[in-house]
Amino acid sequence: MLPRWLRFVVRRFGLMFLTLFLVTIAIFGIVAAMPADVAQYMLGQHATPEALAVLRERLGLDQPAHIRYVRWLTGTLRGDLGYSPYLGGDIAAVLMTRIRNSLFMGAVGFVICVPLAIVLGVLAGVFAGRLVDRVISITSLAALSLPEFVSAVALTLILSTWLGWLPPSSLMEADAAPWEHLDRLILPALTATLAILAYIARMTRGSVIDVMNQPYVRTARLKGLPRRVVIFKHALRNALLPTITVVFNSMGWLMGGLVIVETFFAYPGVARLLLAGVERNDLPLLQATTLLIAVITLLANFMADVAYALLNPRIRLS
Repeated sequence: MLPRWLRFVVRRFGLMFLTLFLVTIAIFGIVAAMPADVAQYMLGQHATPEALAVLRERLGLDQPAHIRYVRWLTGTLRGDLGYSPYLGGDIAAVLMTRIRNSLFMGAVGFVICVPLAIVLGVLAGVFAGRLVDRVISITSLAALSLPEFVSAVALTLILSTWLGWLPPSSLMEADAAPWEHLDRLILPALTATLAILAYIARMTRGSVIDVMNQPYVRTARLKGLPRRVVIFKHALRNALLPTITVVFNSMGWLMGGLVIVETFFAYPGVARLLLAGVERNDLPLLQATTLLIAVITLLANFMADVAYALLNPRIRLS
């Protein structure tokens, strides 16, 4: 008999796969309904009807939608993401490089922002109602309200133009290793995760305030324990449980904001590849990039559920 927490994880895993299956249907259906013609794009506007018919037959575009869906899905499961007219070759190799770049940039942003957000949230929660709390709360609310392109302009002006600490662009070869150009990653990473930093800080603040008002924390205070012992030993672990879920769920939020960030800083990531697929009517590229972003988002949500189940005794034991 499986433990209850493990059954919870298995159910979430099954739900993730069901959701992913529905996502593949939605992606294929939306892309198939688009008016773009892959064969026309590949051969150009002056292609003859006979040449277009031959290419459509070779690509399977003349077959019914359900057959094309099965072919696309089975090919994707084998790692064959198709041919991209825009890239002029196989999608899989280029897409893996681009997703590596995007994930590394996101990781840099999370390494910088998550610890800082937790520290700011704990400070605001412990000193709730005081000057420190008001400054952190107002600043985080302002950061949450800014669109990514405004944050990008502001951070570029401050950190690059005025202070001269960082280069204003992340332009580099698409297949270059991003860890060899860390100085070019910091600006886009900060821009992509600034709103996440503010959100995590506000969530942590709310959790700390809630936990500090719990009876067991008040009892620890009445026992005369030092304030730091009450905070770090009794309050902080439970206060950080919701924050852990927010951190993992924020990965999906991060993927959504990458289009603006990567375009602004000319960073060769997966979001710019997605945008190229939209602009060039490259349907195979559009399908592949959208599906990969969906997979990453679903995996992040699943990891959040697993972490919360392992760390929260109410889920682990109930």
